[in-house]
Amino acid sequence: MKKLTAWILLASVLLGMTGCGNSTVNTAEETAPAVSSPTPDAAEPAAEETEVTSVSLITDKFGGQNYEGREFRILGFDVGGHFANNISNTFMEVWAEEYNGEIINDAIYDRNAQASELLNITIVPQLVITPADMATRIKQAVSAAADDFDVALQSLSNLGTTLQNNELANYLNFSTIDTSSPWYDQNSVDTFTLFGEKLYWLTGDYMLLDDYAVHVIFFNKNLVTNAGQELPYDTVREGDWTLDKFCTMTKAAELDVNGDGRMVIGTDIVAHLENHDKIKHWVYGCRERSITINEDKTLEIATLSERQVNVVERLYHYTVEEGMTYSISDDTQLSPAFKSGLASSYCIALAFINQYRDMDDDFGIVPMPKYDETQEEYGHYISNYAATALCSPLTVYDRDFVGTCIETLSAFSTDTVNTALYDVLLTSKLVRDQDSVEMLEIALSTKYYDWAVDFPWGSTFETAYNGVYDKKTFNYVSAATSALKVQTKMLERLIDKISEFED
Repeated sequence: MKKLTAWILLASVLLGMTGCGNSTVNTAEETAPAVSSPTPDAAEPAAEETEVTSVSLITDKFGGQNYEGREFRILGFDVGGHFANNISNTFMEVWAEEYNGEIINDAIYDRNAQASELLNITIVPQLVITPADMATRIKQAVSAAADDFDVALQSLSNLGTTLQNNELANYLNFSTIDTSSPWYDQNSVDTFTLFGEKLYWLTGDYMLLDDYAVHVIFFNKNLVTNAGQELPYDTVREGDWTLDKFCTMTKAAELDVNGDGRMVIGTDIVAHLENHDKIKHWVYGCRERSITINEDKTLEIATLSERQVNVVERLYHYTVEEGMTYSISDDTQLSPAFKSGLASSYCIALAFINQYRDMDDDFGIVPMPKYDETQEEYGHYISNYAATALCSPLTVYDRDFVGTCIETLSAFSTDTVNTALYDVLLTSKLVRDQDSVEMLEIALSTKYYDWAVDFPWGSTFETAYNGVYDKKTFNYVSAATSALKVQTKMLERLIDKISEFED
């Protein structure tokens, strides 16, 4: 679903190419004037258009390949490993032993089986529990020049240090990988391609945690409508869902339940709940990022750009001055408060939707609001910790083989794993209305990645953003200015190191 537009465009291009490629040279006999013109009834029937799908594309590309059962080894997180336990006690991205009736499991089984059949390969999972375990495995393989595995599905935020250590292969040097393919997230490709020539990880249809890591807004329909507010779906569709309208909607539902003059999480009906990141992911919702690394190997730190300062100042106004946001250090209280009808809205990663399966009040999902109506697209913070990305160790030796397997597994994921995500959300009634499914499609197609914040060099960015809420004063400009020198130094060192990598 999230690739529908890409498929339509691709189909148009391919059909255009077909039309331009059928020219022939006629003989004298063929160019002689015809005695009569055919009537419309006698005209040749139009050729039937062939639907272009991920399966047809990858079959055309690699259908003649036969690796005679060769093993393709994937290093992934086991059941209960990394972030998976927030989704279910059986969730795993890379492997399914057999059909068991669970939608995600069966989709992964189908994906692997289809890729295995097309290429005649044997997929072999190697499973670890934590991102630290996986980082160690990658380091060991590179240090020993060992051929231990072909690809890893690692937590995105943990790849920063691994990259700086020169332990990752450059996917732009894999001749069989086309990073413009619609089964890769082009938001990620565009952000993480360095200098126009280096790309060390891929996200897209193959994995699910990159979707579950997207922060969306859960809102209580009962509280919103009882407060005389309209449900925001049409406003989102019209492109007018802004910070101002979100604040108005959530504040209208507030109620001092016990009348003591104080608004307390878990006791009163508060406007909006936030956990660790009170400001940060809203900045991305306004389509501001902290760092841009340019093709000429320069960088731009945008924290003090006019628009970004204005964005953070407006967020300070709503979250602090208007009192829209409520947050406490013990964030285990936040989800129960929302679930019990004591908060109008809650911004959290999609992965936690399972917690509201049996929520009494009806809830909906909407995208993060825009800064104002002039912002063209919505934007969505993706937790780089929760999200996973495909990467390969620097020492991987048969890059044509590995690239072919990555492309094929990713392509077969579009109609299996990617579709299964929506099936799970719908058939298990996690999402309770079709409007919210449409809202999720918007959110999942507008992920906004950044080199800052969640990577090892990013704590100073996060501190500057969240400080305006934590300290209840607009100290952002001074905090961002103070951090600028050390940020520039760290990032220039990063660029210098990566520029020297010869892979």
